[in-house]
Amino acid sequence: MSVLQTMTIGHLELEGFELLRGVKSTHGLDHKVFERFELVMSGHYHASSRQDNIWYLGTQLEFFWNDAHDPKGFHVIDTETREVERIVNPYTLFEKVLYDDEKIGYNDYDVSKFDNKFVKIIVINKNDQFLFDRFVDRVQNRDIHELKIAENFNEFLGEN
Repeated sequence: MSVLQTMTIGHLELEGFELLRGVKSTHGLDHKVFERFELVMSGHYHASSRQDNIWYLGTQLEFFWNDAHDPKGFHVIDTETREVERIVNPYTLFEKVLYDDEKIGYNDYDVSKFDNKFVKIIVINKNDQFLFDRFVDRVQNRDIHELKIAENFNEFLGEN
């Protein structure tokens, strides 16, 4: 927690801050407009980030695949002590799996964490088709919203 002297809160669109994890805004106001404040807190962008005196708080929950595995939460400001506390949201909606049967054994993989979620399996290495099919069956037998599988389809391109 940090104690504040002067602050402002807004729903700002500032250049150079992460909209989503790894994607920076290329337009908006110059954040130097707010340099007279000790702390400026803003919503709007999905990723939490800090630069100089600007703190983008990020979203409270996952809305899109871009939000997956990027901790979300909300903030509480004590108006008397001016302390800011971030409360991490333990609930998630999206789950990505990097499937690599060269590194992980999928016979005992806990698929219960996929319940009530959108699931995406991104295939890195798939050397055992039977193991992969069994893993996909186990995922599909859970109470999931949707399953997407992303694979390399180079074998179907060009001369192949």
